[in-house]
Amino acid sequence: MRYTYEKCSLSTSKSGKCAVCGKQVTRKTTVTHTINPFNKNADGIPKNRSEVYDCVKAELAEWKKEPVKHAGCEKGRW
Repeated sequence: MRYTYEKCSLSTSKSGKCAVCGKQVTRKTTVTHTINPFNKNADGIPKNRSEVYDCVKAELAEWKKEPVKHAGCEKGRW
């Protein structure tokens, strides 16, 4: 048996100077969570759509706080 849960996803981007090499860079990401019976809030009740989107927005806000780096600079290639 296969269950399909509703996805809640948002995308965002950030740009600026790379914290390692100083060149201009733009990075983007997508965060996806699902509305499912295992995704529960602190009370142990399954989260509704707005609570799941709040979690997605909070995760994106944390990602935006991190300094911008090129993919190669993150891996230590430069």
